[in-house]
Amino acid sequence: MKKLFFIDYDTVNKDLDELIKKTTEDNYVILMSNYNAKFCEILSKNLNTAPYIICNNGSYTKNYLTNEILIDSPLDKDMLKELVKYFVSHDINYYLNGKDHVFSNIKNNLFVNASEDTIDKTIDNYPIYQIMIDSDNKNRMLTIPNILEEKYPTLKINEKDLTNKPYYYIINGTGTSRVNAIYEIIDKLKYQKENITIIGPTSKDFKLVDEINDNIK
Repeated sequence: MKKLFFIDYDTVNKDLDELIKKTTEDNYVILMSNYNAKFCEILSKNLNTAPYIICNNGSYTKNYLTNEILIDSPLDKDMLKELVKYFVSHDINYYLNGKDHVFSNIKNNLFVNASEDTIDKTIDNYPIYQIMIDSDNKNRMLTIPNILEEKYPTLKINEKDLTNKPYYYIINGTGTSRVNAIYEIIDKLKYQKENITIIGPTSKDFKLVDEINDNIK
């Protein structure tokens, strides 16, 4: 049986690309990312990895060859609309990550523009799996964790940078994670723990889950 590798891939990196290409020669490699499904699928095909992709930090996981969806956990639409109104009123930029596009109030070639006037319609028509926000106002960004904890307990901050402008957060649902997606896939493929390797920060979270499960047993 081939070894099963899960690799965190959140920044385009030529050295990592070469490592992945070498690893895929004799193993089964699956990419995990904050990127959406469209980007992950293109990346997977370019690097010749397995057709399973873990996208939006585990909120959307599928086999793009068979179109089998293992995890599909979009964020609540009404909650998103409330949050966007808050972001707009506090001069915080938003980037809503769907399956194929990132919708944002920022205009550039990377995003689909969704202004305050059109964002509600966008949210109604497209499932959103992940939120990124940024601002140059550090004090304003420091209030975000408290707001989420008090008003939106179903959300969690997965990644942040409060040291360099623009300060940012990446936010997902509390019930989703790359670790959950890993377990879905290894159950589907019938792999045992000893045949699995995780490369990247997710390896720490996966080990923690394993230790908890071992203690329960």
